[in-house]
Amino acid sequence: MKRLCLYGRSDFKVVDGKIVEVENEKRLVITWKAHYDEAAEKDTPSRVAVELAAAAPATTKLRFGARRNQSFDELCGTVEGWPLILSSMKSFLETGRVLVAS
Repeated sequence: MKRLCLYGRSDFKVVDGKIVEVENEKRLVITWKAHYDEAAEKDTPSRVAVELAAAAPATTKLRFGARRNQSFDELCGTVEGWPLILSSMKSFLETGRVLVAS
């Protein structure tokens, strides 16, 4: 299993995980653990699946799901974090550039 890491400023590890499954151009499954604060460090890893399917010419449907038993605080962090991650992914796919959080 390959590992993945997302680093922030000053080489700070924001999240890490493992690539669990890859089906080229169709499906990616990873584990995901945040390290951006003490509360996140205590969270259990999420299992995240991303599925891609053709929806129309030049249009791709993205289906996204995460599984984990979460506390209320973990759920709030998830609700706030994933829209930024998905927006950055969309930007990268369309322009080749990721969004930078400020």
